[in-house]
Amino acid sequence: MKIGFILECTLGGPDAVIYPYVAKKICEALEIDKPETLKDKKSLLEDAPLVAQTLLGNGCQKVFIIWDRIPRWKIEGNCETDKQTLTEELEKMGVPLQDVYLCCIDEMLESWLIADGSGVSDWINSKTTHR
Repeated sequence: MKIGFILECTLGGPDAVIYPYVAKKICEALEIDKPETLKDKKSLLEDAPLVAQTLLGNGCQKVFIIWDRIPRWKIEGNCETDKQTLTEELEKMGVPLQDVYLCCIDEMLESWLIADGSGVSDWINSKTTHR
């Protein structure tokens, strides 16, 4: 299965490295496009629907839009409001919602890896028999 990621980070940022890595650890058979990086949350909320439509049109079967509820620069966030904004735009564009996963991260994954890398690894390894 070919999947795409749309991430709230800069080109080559930690999210662009970590999320594809974790996805491949969970399922080695995934084909992962180079992550699309949108520099900040504002850009992600504005541009992700069009990028998702493009990724699906270019052969991705599933697209994950991932952002931090509260980015490093401490802009407050509300996951439900963000999801509603993205869902409305995706629907307006006719993007099939069943092919797009909206993932609002409450605590940054890279923080989890730094704080408890073995715990995250143990969790991933426990899931490998249930792909």
